[in-house]
Amino acid sequence: MKFYPDEENMERVRKAGSAGGAAKLGRSRKYTLRRDWEEVKDDIMYKALKAKFTQHAKLNKVLLDTGDKYIIEHTKNDFYWADGSSGDEIGNGKNMLGILLMKLRDEISSEE
Repeated sequence: MKFYPDEENMERVRKAGSAGGAAKLGRSRKYTLRRDWEEVKDDIMYKALKAKFTQHAKLNKVLLDTGDKYIIEHTKNDFYWADGSSGDEIGNGKNMLGILLMKLRDEISSEE
């Protein structure tokens, strides 16, 4: 979806040998991103997380077991999806992955 409508690049990511390989291809700026990527990436990530955490009972339980705790994707390598910190303290990144996981947790909890 990140490379839509470039089917060749989308297929390259789909056929990557591992999740890490797909992530590496997805981060590559060798391929052109879809024009509206900045506007749609949060929604696409949320849909992917929802599919992952609702189709796998163990992952669903892990997410729900976080209760009302604040979820942080803690890594120095990403200031958008993570907090962008290289130390023990929370960084200045947006932490969008954590925010979307908390949103999903709230949605799943309200359905129970």
